[in-house]
Amino acid sequence: MEKRGFYERVKELTVKLVECPSIMGTPGERKIAELIYEEFSRLEYFKTKKENLRFVPVPDDHLGRKCVFALIEGEKNPSKETVVLLGHIDTVRIEDFGKLKPFAFSPERLKEELSKLALREDVLEDIKTGEWLFGRGSYDMKSGVAAHMAVIERLSRETDNLSGNVLFVGAPDEEDMSSGALAAVKELRKMQEQGYEFISLINADYTSPRYPKDPHYYVYLGTVGKLLPSFFITGRETHVGQSFEGFDSNQLAAELTRLIDMNTGLCDEAEGEVPPPPISLKVRDLKEKYDVQTPFISQAYYNFFTHKMSPSDVMDRMKEIALKAFENTINRLNEEYKKYCQICSIPYEELPWKPLVYSYEDFYRKVMDKAGPVLKDRLEELHDQLLADPDIDLREHSLRIVEEIWKWSREAKDKVPCIVIYFSSAFSPRVYMKGERPEEMRLIEAVRESVQKISEETGTSIKLKKFYPYISDMSFFAVSDDSESVEVLKKNMPGWGKKYTLDIEDIRALNIPMVNIGPHGKDAHKITERVYMPYSFEAVPKIIYDTVKRLLGR
Repeated sequence: MEKRGFYERVKELTVKLVECPSIMGTPGERKIAELIYEEFSRLEYFKTKKENLRFVPVPDDHLGRKCVFALIEGEKNPSKETVVLLGHIDTVRIEDFGKLKPFAFSPERLKEELSKLALREDVLEDIKTGEWLFGRGSYDMKSGVAAHMAVIERLSRETDNLSGNVLFVGAPDEEDMSSGALAAVKELRKMQEQGYEFISLINADYTSPRYPKDPHYYVYLGTVGKLLPSFFITGRETHVGQSFEGFDSNQLAAELTRLIDMNTGLCDEAEGEVPPPPISLKVRDLKEKYDVQTPFISQAYYNFFTHKMSPSDVMDRMKEIALKAFENTINRLNEEYKKYCQICSIPYEELPWKPLVYSYEDFYRKVMDKAGPVLKDRLEELHDQLLADPDIDLREHSLRIVEEIWKWSREAKDKVPCIVIYFSSAFSPRVYMKGERPEEMRLIEAVRESVQKISEETGTSIKLKKFYPYISDMSFFAVSDDSESVEVLKKNMPGWGKKYTLDIEDIRALNIPMVNIGPHGKDAHKITERVYMPYSFEAVPKIIYDTVKRLLGR
């Protein structure tokens, strides 16, 4: 791929951004925002239109983090139509670099040090080619931010050929809680009320090969969603010497995990695109120390990617699976007990267990109907106690609330095994770009034409896909789930409104059609993180630039 046009400037900016450490949750996130602001402030456009370059603070942030907003206003046919160029400016941590930590943000020196190690053959080959830039954040996603910056620089000199506006948004905290993107959403809503019409959003997060030696590059319309279905599992304790008198919550958790973990039958396929299957992120019992009493409370949760399934759909599917896991566990216990009775020559009677599965919403309502205001007051008190401890995350907070409600239930009093299903992680809405709205078709057609043009110009195979396959800030600028489905999420999320909230209505009001046109590389979040320069520094900014021109060049 020929190195011209954007290449040198995007490379220069990428190196400059990588050399400015901006690890999530550190003051570096603030410093990189200031660096980007400083770069833009050198442009003639922002020297005359200083008000178009500004910081948008993250509210109540102890680190003083802020977004960078840089607005280019077209002068050909002035309009409030605006294309957003979005990128996150933080990176993950560097503990994984070990002895190479001093070089994590020095691309050339890191490449030199890596070449001395016994790394995988493909990494060593990439080092030899000279076509890959290494370093923390090089791929995820400072090269994408650099591409956006280079496009903004060029457009700032071409306002007389632009019918509308382009807004660069550099957001911190994507790798953690997306507080930067959420601050940007609030600011875009204010701009929307001032008359700005956000017609498209172009994100530039990283893209990867989909399989070994994949020769293609990818552009994605819309994005995958993510939920964390969680399970509070209770049994009945017993002494290990009387094992069949109890119900082991771990055995039920194990069966639940067998039915969910890596089950490709649960992949949420849409239009031939398939996300990874659900995967276990935690399974444990709540015993705090060793004794010979069997576990009777367990916890499990699983990552669940969505393309077309709503929170309501996922809850219904999890209830079906939980019921099946319960039935399987009871059947197995009865089979083993029957064998045991035969071995011991004692009479067999079927064990008393019955499947009992609740959604959090149903369980909360059932217990609250009996307990009334006393439980409500207790939960308010517990929420406050949990919020006072910053080390308690959303998942632990949610678990403790469910456990407290269970303590007030008939199931706890009578020691009846049950499962309560809830959601316990930040909600990343899916965005399904079906092309049903004229605004979506406008972006889809512009991207399709740009991809075809740049693919032919650069001699590369660039594929257009429907769903960006990784969690990203794109989820917070549109939502495909209807209000009823989101209400199911809220009512089944113990931490909602206390430990966690998301202004879905602000997101729905924006509902910006979106695409991810990002750098190509390998090994995000690994010490061998690297970006492929020929495509990422030339083709990516070209596609972004050409797409913007097709949207606003009329």
